[in-house]
Amino acid sequence: MRLAIVLAVFVTPALANDCLYSVTPNAGIPGFNDEVIGTPSAAACLTACSKRDWCRSVDYERAKGNCYLQSAGRHDEPLQFDYAGDPYDHYTCETRETTQVPTHDPGCTFYMVQDAGIPGHNTEVIGSLTLTACQAACENRPWCRSVDFERGPGTCYLQDVDMHQAQLKHDYGGNPYDHYTCARD
Repeated sequence: MRLAIVLAVFVTPALANDCLYSVTPNAGIPGFNDEVIGTPSAAACLTACSKRDWCRSVDYERAKGNCYLQSAGRHDEPLQFDYAGDPYDHYTCETRETTQVPTHDPGCTFYMVQDAGIPGHNTEVIGSLTLTACQAACENRPWCRSVDFERGPGTCYLQDVDMHQAQLKHDYGGNPYDHYTCARD
């Protein structure tokens, strides 16, 4: 299956309009760029969208840091996957959508908490992975309930508890981790 969807909760307590984002790597929606801003990260791009009531999705151009804020989401318009060099990732704010989020195989919907991790529950550690490969490793282990992904080296910490069963830690020096809880379909 070519379409990989990751659900992410971008948690920022100061924002009243936080979104639950579905992420589609290497995709974008052409023709709905209502506002374009430069941001240092995809997280900053998502924060910008969350602050605008009209914003339904973003295309984030990784190499240039361009954030394309859009009034349409993946449920409204078809995604395009054939951009040269795959420069974009597409994020739709699902909590501003009227349709249900589709489930996908093989069985996890991942919910993200940025700059957080669960200490003391690393059942298995795998180095040098992409985030997608780390999440696939969790999906393929029935005991896996969450992962902490260390962005820099690509270290994948597979855990037998999730953010509802153990307390997240938000004060790691340098914020190297993102936490992903696996909700089994």
